[in-house]
Amino acid sequence: MRKILCAAVLGALLLTHVASAQERPLRFVVTGGLTFGGDTLITTNYTNGRSYDTKAGGLVQMGGGVLWQPSKLPLALQATINFHSDGSIARDGDSSFTRFPLELIGFYLPHQDWRIGAGVRYVMSPEAEAHQDGYADTELEYKDTTGFVVEAGYQAFSNGWVSLRYVSEEYELESARYGNSSFNVSNVRKADGSHVGVFFSYNF
Repeated sequence: MRKILCAAVLGALLLTHVASAQERPLRFVVTGGLTFGGDTLITTNYTNGRSYDTKAGGLVQMGGGVLWQPSKLPLALQATINFHSDGSIARDGDSSFTRFPLELIGFYLPHQDWRIGAGVRYVMSPEAEAHQDGYADTELEYKDTTGFVVEAGYQAFSNGWVSLRYVSEEYELESARYGNSSFNVSNVRKADGSHVGVFFSYNF
């Protein structure tokens, strides 16, 4: 699956150089958004009494790729490479959960200002980390995983889309090193990374 998605993204990038200059069915796209949900992987407790939960479905995703949208068909196909991360940075200690999703989403456009779509998401190198002075670092490495995406978008302005999405995915722990005794760290073998998100994308 990983090789198929990588080939799709790279192939689409190459095709941008041979696409018709007049119709331009193939364009570059940048995308980003906020995501919410998933199991708590690390809880960072601060000396002021507050805490932060690093989630398997949070928090910020940014990416880029290509969008293929022929002018005579109500269809589109989007392939992107993304960086998805959640975490906290403070004097009391840092935590993070990072991963690199490849997404391939097909869209149907029932109206020129609306689109609905679904696709596959292959997540590479998911890793959670926690660091605090005086303690050994905690590292949780998860297996690459495949998830599924559904998305509905509205064209707010020319070439710009605002979308709501839902992603279903699960992470399986591959290796762990527990070092931060002052943090609450999940030790479950499988963590739910499913989440909802609000996204913006722009093609050019």
